[in-house]
Amino acid sequence: MSLTGEPGGPPLRMGVSVSDHVAGIYAVVGILAALHAREKTGKGQKLEVPLFSTMISLLSYEAAFHLYSGEVPGPVGSGHRSLMPYNAVETKDGHIVIDAHLPKFWSSLCTALNVRDLEHDPRFNNLEARNNHRQELLNLLNKLFSSKTSREWLEILEANGIPCAPINDLQAALSDPATVALNMVVGIEHQGIGLTFKAAGNPIRTPENEEQPYSSPPLLGEHTEAILKELLSYSDGKIKNLLQQKALYQASSR
Repeated sequence: MSLTGEPGGPPLRMGVSVSDHVAGIYAVVGILAALHAREKTGKGQKLEVPLFSTMISLLSYEAAFHLYSGEVPGPVGSGHRSLMPYNAVETKDGHIVIDAHLPKFWSSLCTALNVRDLEHDPRFNNLEARNNHRQELLNLLNKLFSSKTSREWLEILEANGIPCAPINDLQAALSDPATVALNMVVGIEHQGIGLTFKAAGNPIRTPENEEQPYSSPPLLGEHTEAILKELLSYSDGKIKNLLQQKALYQASSR
């Protein structure tokens, strides 16, 4: 949270629970690596993926920067610590994101904004200079971009080959043509209630899974007996005893 937010502002939480999601991905990677090792050595392994360790690993280049320099970095808003401009700018009706830190894009941006003199201004004529005058440049960009709407600027920037994008809310993101084309919003038929609901799709794409329908979420107790019998080799008698003790949910009672 100390790295998230605007400079001088309060620490902010990220919009989604990154630690939980990434720890799950790390766990899958660890499991696959352990299975691969078992095929070669015949030995299994115990895996742990602490949420705390997950977040430390995600500090990435910020951690490297601190460990090398000893400096304690703070938040940089929507921007990047060493790239400028690489951030959100304010338009007449909202915000868009631009990336013009490379020389050719910086030159194109100055042309698109009709401020050619800025390209060779000593304060902004190279990346180091732009970083040293970060807030000054951002103030100038916000003033320039405030003259047109987000849509107008996106058309101008795209025509000039400058990396840019709208900042979509969830409704816009989930209905974006790319989202639809990649099948990232799917309909799932719920067998328990007989209705179809929508959910985020699977980002891992293979020719085999692109057209396969998503299975219904399992109902409470639906697979209990199969798991106990097939994976844990429980006898019918042991399962019956657990049911009598009400230690298991009886699927047939739903």
